[in-house]
Amino acid sequence: MAYIGRGIELGQHIKQSITTGNGVLTAFTMELNASQNSLLVVYGNVIQEPGTGKAYTCSGTTITFSSPPAANTPLYIIYLGQELVSVANPSTAQATAIAQNEAAALAIALGG
Repeated sequence: MAYIGRGIELGQHIKQSITTGNGVLTAFTMELNASQNSLLVVYGNVIQEPGTGKAYTCSGTTITFSSPPAANTPLYIIYLGQELVSVANPSTAQATAIAQNEAAALAIALGG
């Protein structure tokens, strides 16, 4: 069945392995600029909890762990999407185009 609705714009679901853990480093560079709330971090096959006083925090493209990841322990990040930090109001022309597209999709879905 086809998807009807607005396009998915923010989903990423990209996996990044961190292979430079050596038991000393705590900060690593991420491939994308992401917040800690839009990541799934798995260390040693255990999901880590984000936030101050927890397993890790993020700032820009840097992820910082509260304890240095050990060498040879699997560590990866899955980007679940990018946080929506602001929403701009559409212009009248954009709103009209969206309404027309939605009306056309509804008519097709209803067999009209």
